[in-house]
Amino acid sequence: LSDVEVSSIRAALRTPTPERAFQIYRALEAGLKVEEISSLTGIDPWFLNELAELIEAANRFQGSSGNESSAESSEPRPEPDAAELQHMKQLGFGDAELARLRGRTEAEMRDLRHRDGIRPVYRRVDTCAGEFPAATPYLYSTYETEDESARSERPKAIILGSGPNRIGQGIEFDYCCVSAALALRDEGFETIMVNSNPETVSTDFDISDKLYFEPLTLEDVLEIVEHEKPDGVVVQLGGQTPLGLARALDDLGVPILGTSVDSIDEAEDRRRFEALCQRLGIRTPEGGTATSIEDARAVAERIGYPVLVRPSYVRRRLARRVLRPRHPRLARTSGAPRPVPRGRVRSRCRRHRGRRAGVHRRSHAAYRRSGGPFGGLGLRRAALSPSGRGHREDAPAHPRAR
Repeated sequence: LSDVEVSSIRAALRTPTPERAFQIYRALEAGLKVEEISSLTGIDPWFLNELAELIEAANRFQGSSGNESSAESSEPRPEPDAAELQHMKQLGFGDAELARLRGRTEAEMRDLRHRDGIRPVYRRVDTCAGEFPAATPYLYSTYETEDESARSERPKAIILGSGPNRIGQGIEFDYCCVSAALALRDEGFETIMVNSNPETVSTDFDISDKLYFEPLTLEDVLEIVEHEKPDGVVVQLGGQTPLGLARALDDLGVPILGTSVDSIDEAEDRRRFEALCQRLGIRTPEGGTATSIEDARAVAERIGYPVLVRPSYVRRRLARRVLRPRHPRLARTSGAPRPVPRGRVRSRCRRHRGRRAGVHRRSHAAYRRSGGPFGGLGLRRAALSPSGRGHREDAPAHPRAR
């Protein structure tokens, strides 16, 4: 939402979008009644009442009266007692959210929880509709008492999957995770998959020895690591989500199998990757990096338009964009009359704001064939046809794509 005015919230609720759940949360925080939200959205009041209970619980945990926002707290508040913390975890609140409500860090909240012995247990998904005990090792966490995940003494490895994906996206990550699970099984390891996306091959019952349907967050992965005590964790094959956890897991002493965390960063950071190629004598496209629109314009004008842009630490292609002279992405500070395009492109730009950008000269078709180096918001020189569509036949191809 562009602002927190009640009128803006009401207007946003009338249109279904992927952000509607968060807008409903904002509306409840602003004091809108369940009946009004139901009328605006068409959502059954039963579901809205469940969300309203979470808002009330968050306000109580924060210590506010309900008139102030529960999103943040500027000063640390008293430590929650064990019963209060247990109740909030049973409602589904993560350590990061509880830390924001009490003005603490996620690590501090995690330490408080562990000090009070508040940890999740793991239950099996009932794949047999209660007719007889389920033997399928599909597991989920809950803050109750009975634990159905027995830990073996076999050598074991945890593989972090990709988590939720759009339809048609991430099949390469799924393939890599399946290949790793089967290869580790052949080497005698007990394979443990962590993936919250059931619509993947890596979550089939015969791929891994255990499957945890858990979010790919630091909190949830750490709890599984503590429970299973694996020989190591594979983070490199599930895409950007597990790669983003690599540094934090390494800092907390979790053994990372395969590519080191520093090498992962070197592949994802535009400047470090370019420096690596130079040290190895590998020819790379002409380019540069930028942390602001002004820097990006300067680099683009130096190497020539059109350029191809992508952020660092992002492996998906959704954030890539071909820019031409006076494009609103780079002309925003020059007083150009063209407006910023609305919709998904604009929201993606917000998501990657502040990340270092790389600018490179390269053939458009060669770029598509080679896939580009890992990560980075890159502006690359794109050779296009006069119409702006497709590859120009006389455009020089990058050596790596020949």
